[in-house]
Amino acid sequence: MRRRVGAVLSSGLWPALFLGLGLAGRPASLTAQLPGVTPPAPPGHPRAFELRFANDFLGRGGAIDDFRTQQLGLVARLAPAWTLVFDYSILTASEPNVEEPARVDHITISGGRRLLGTATGSHLEVGAGLRYSGSAAGSRVQNGFHQLVGSTLETMPYVGTDRVDGVFWAAAPLHGTFRRSDGTSVLGGRWALGYQVRSATLISTDGEWDGSVAGLATVSRGLFQGWVGLRGDWRAGHDRDRVTAVTADFEEGVAGVLGIRVGPLVLETAQGFDGESAYGHLSLLSDGGPRSDAPGDEEAGSRGPVGPESGSGLGLEAGFTLPDVTARVLGRWWPTAGGSPSGWRPSVVVEGRFGAPQFGLDVERYVDTWQLSGALEVERAPLDDLRWLTLYGAAGAGWRQERLEGFGGPVEGLRSESVGGLGLTGELGGRVATEARGERVGLALQLGISGWLPASSRAVSFDGDAERLLGASLALTTGLIVRVRTGQSR
Repeated sequence: MRRRVGAVLSSGLWPALFLGLGLAGRPASLTAQLPGVTPPAPPGHPRAFELRFANDFLGRGGAIDDFRTQQLGLVARLAPAWTLVFDYSILTASEPNVEEPARVDHITISGGRRLLGTATGSHLEVGAGLRYSGSAAGSRVQNGFHQLVGSTLETMPYVGTDRVDGVFWAAAPLHGTFRRSDGTSVLGGRWALGYQVRSATLISTDGEWDGSVAGLATVSRGLFQGWVGLRGDWRAGHDRDRVTAVTADFEEGVAGVLGIRVGPLVLETAQGFDGESAYGHLSLLSDGGPRSDAPGDEEAGSRGPVGPESGSGLGLEAGFTLPDVTARVLGRWWPTAGGSPSGWRPSVVVEGRFGAPQFGLDVERYVDTWQLSGALEVERAPLDDLRWLTLYGAAGAGWRQERLEGFGGPVEGLRSESVGGLGLTGELGGRVATEARGERVGLALQLGISGWLPASSRAVSFDGDAERLLGASLALTTGLIVRVRTGQSR
């Protein structure tokens, strides 16, 4: 079996296999990533975990704020050849694209298995999963982000779609570098010139069949990579509802692609040739764990993913909550901690949170809110073999202030009185290491669940009704942490 795989990888059949996945049965076109399929990592870059945020605003400011208007993705390597993929897409269709504006949300969860090649090289991966289409808090997420940036609020209703379908997919990224006969780079020095071909296809039990191919030129040096090229998309069978149909039509076609990676941060934009469509994504990558080669640190190999577990330090975190969107900024200090390198590490956390999330399902009412709290947090790596992964828990108390505001319709401009109160806070979650280097600085990506338990809720008068604010709540949290060690390790 190994000889057969090696023959395929070294023969001219390998590029044909990649291109064939995206072109089989369809006219030739250049395309890109499909929702629910493992997205291609930067060429030659290891990826254990990825958080991906996509929006038309990241294209060139959002000439068209419609169709697949927001997207959140997660990729996690569960084992050397197995990958978990999560995709949350918010689809909208407004005038003049449709006569009756509407929206629908898609949630796709799938698992992928690499059959050929290596994780950081050219490979073939296949996968299967489930996709839910219907109402999944997309209105709250979209309008919450729009409130943060001062953008227009979207009040269209959901279409009647409410179903679950199976999805089956295959993806095959191909990449390489151009070298001289002596094996050195054609650019000389530490710069490398290469190429990447992305190819993928997906079918669903609802009759959808999508495909993508992209061709890119790449240049890289150290923690920096850049790429430019063309992509194209084709879609078939998206006739379930009018929102999905117009989104599929909009996503077909050819576009230019420009992307860069600086360490764990990836930014890629696609510009359609129609002069209007543009899209982009921002990704945060984890390369799979701490390094044991930090200069001057004999115990670097026993460090956690975000800095030494002995020695004091400071940290800064930025992120947001979902589905009730708020921005959050946290500062943390951890004292010198002794004990086992795999033991619990305490820290003191101060958090500020602000935003104007949607008031339940009412697209015309929003809660202007801010919160200030403090907490004690503990964190540890559960397994020595997975030093890039830590689990954490926090408990504390704080103050939250809220006010109900109206946007649109008969409540436009209305505001309730502002009320505040004390409450308890709690949070549980996990963190994964990014590509930070050195013995004093560490970066990590975070996913968790945060809770607020108030001392009491408060009733306010709004548009002749009594509404309650400051209630108990749960939220998904995500963010990026930067930690700097200030003290010496023991």
